Amino acid sequence: MQYRVREHARFFVMLLTFNSMLSCELTPGEGGTSNITGKVCVKEINGSGIVTAEYFATDENVYILYDADSIYDESTSTSYNGEYQFVFLRKGTYRIFSYSDVSAVSGEQIPVMVEVEITENKQHVEAPLITIEKR
Repeated sequence: MQYRVREHARFFVMLLTFNSMLSCELTPGEGGTSNITGKVCVKEINGSGIVTAEYFATDENVYILYDADSIYDESTSTSYNGEYQFVFLRKGTYRIFSYSDVSAVSGEQIPVMVEVEITENKQHVEAPLITIEKR
């Protein structure tokens, strides 16, 4: 009799575990089949506030936030033509950013952020252009 109770309890635990696995909702992040690509543009600004040059950023750090995260989840660098890519993403909302200079003297920077949504599997999403300032 005690053996049967233990077997039923084990079966019940396995059933609950299986049920919770089925009801898990996947959140944005790695493990999917979609990707996001984009470009980063630089505006060089002199001490008088005048734009002296504009070009696509080479080797600039780009960061991605999954859903409502406040600390970046992954980073990459732009290629020679300012392009970046994040791969193997699931459906969801992503925020992508790079840092723009606020002041050449203090070295203070602020994030320039764009939001992108992946709505289906195997989707390629082009993010809006990120334009940062270098002072």
